Amino acid sequence: MEPTVLPLDAALDRVGFGLYSCMLLVLTGMIIISFSFVVYSNTVLIPLSSCELNTNIAQRGLMAAMPSLGSIVGAIFWGYLGDTKGRRKMLLISLLLGAGLNALSSISLNWIMLIVIQSVSSVLVSGQYPLSMTLLSECVPLDKRNLVLILVTSIFLFSQGLMAVIAIPIAPLGFSYYMPFLGIHWTPWRAIALVYSIPSVVSLVWLFFMQDSPKFVLENDQAERALKILQSIYKVNNLGSKKTLEVAAVVRKRQSEMVNQKLSLLEKLKPFIRPPLRRKIIIITTLYAFQFMWPFKVWLPTIANQMMSIIETGKGSDLTLCRIIRLSFKDPSSDDCSLNTTALSLVMTVCAVQSLANLTFTPFLNRVGRRNMVIMITSFCGISGIFVNIMPHAITSFLLFTIQLIGMICMGYYTAIAVSVFPTAYRAMGVTIAVTGNRISMFFAIQILNYMLKHFCEVGFFIFCILFTSSSLITLLLPDDRISMTPRTSIVHSVFGLKPPNNN
Repeated sequence: MEPTVLPLDAALDRVGFGLYSCMLLVLTGMIIISFSFVVYSNTVLIPLSSCELNTNIAQRGLMAAMPSLGSIVGAIFWGYLGDTKGRRKMLLISLLLGAGLNALSSISLNWIMLIVIQSVSSVLVSGQYPLSMTLLSECVPLDKRNLVLILVTSIFLFSQGLMAVIAIPIAPLGFSYYMPFLGIHWTPWRAIALVYSIPSVVSLVWLFFMQDSPKFVLENDQAERALKILQSIYKVNNLGSKKTLEVAAVVRKRQSEMVNQKLSLLEKLKPFIRPPLRRKIIIITTLYAFQFMWPFKVWLPTIANQMMSIIETGKGSDLTLCRIIRLSFKDPSSDDCSLNTTALSLVMTVCAVQSLANLTFTPFLNRVGRRNMVIMITSFCGISGIFVNIMPHAITSFLLFTIQLIGMICMGYYTAIAVSVFPTAYRAMGVTIAVTGNRISMFFAIQILNYMLKHFCEVGFFIFCILFTSSSLITLLLPDDRISMTPRTSIVHSVFGLKPPNNN
């Protein structure tokens, strides 16, 4: 095969999917875990630190929501930097700063110091999700992009379960070492907070040896460097082979997609308030904002802990989930500084179910389409949430709650849709804007749900689940992506390694 001049997507097809692609896939999952461990660690740390930091219900609600607010503040900023300075470079800086500051939170003197440090940490890591997903999608062939984004989403869904796995052996230890120079005791929750910084350090070192996005580099008029990146990826993908990449040069498909690094943040935002991006950003951001399953998952460790405490006493098996939660708020024993290890195992199981459900639906995605899959999942999971408190049986109620939480897998489909509809020059910014809409919505939803779980629990479930179900109507505004799918982009063939059918 003679070396030829090709557009980047065609060149990536020749580079193929191999060892480097798998390494980048796993690294992206690790970065997503790093992000989750910083922004959502309070879901585990709040009950564990409640006695030492002497926090009440209102303060715990604020502790749960403030990191999300921090991620809102920094998201657009990181999206802008990712589109102008590079995905890899900004990820390296974010991982370094986030790891250091999150580790510092383990020596917080009081709950205010903890919340301030974790909020600032969230600002610093807020771009890791959209930047890493964008980097991954721009380094793999077109026919693998949906697959890798959905696989990473499975990792994201299990990240909270992984937090529980780490906490299970540490939380019950009960050690307390006095640190006189700080006037605090080193207790299990502080050790867990420190351990939660390790994925950021591992990701930082790993990413240092990886390549930047060839698409970003090419769009910045660095064709020779883009070709060298492709050659490096090809070499690792075909490790041990003497073959060389038969591409003489890569070119942009459309000259207009070139990224201008001198554009200001305001100039980068302008295209999203004008057609054709305006309609796309409104629809996708609204879908992200209506992802109201996350506020419930934020409280999953607390809900699981309260539920297990009552079930283990033999009382409450005939109660709905809300009645269990309501009684637990009145139980003084729920204010201790521990998490039931069985409850943590339950958290891990629910997260594993979410990940497995995401993988189970993947082979059917090509036939059903992303849009239609979202409609089915939001409808089914939303309706399950509405029925959570109708069944007067604790186990049945919690099973319906687990099905309700499966609705979170739509986040991966939203990201795949966003990556496909936004041009390279505005891709990181577009995904970031949509994710920011989700975080703003979740900040307020967490506070409202926190209040409702205590005072109007059933109403909270009904309202949030009805709103989530209604997002299926918004999804209808998207085009049916099955129309544009070809055998080359088949998810089924990607998963099972089959050759696409010949339509001739």
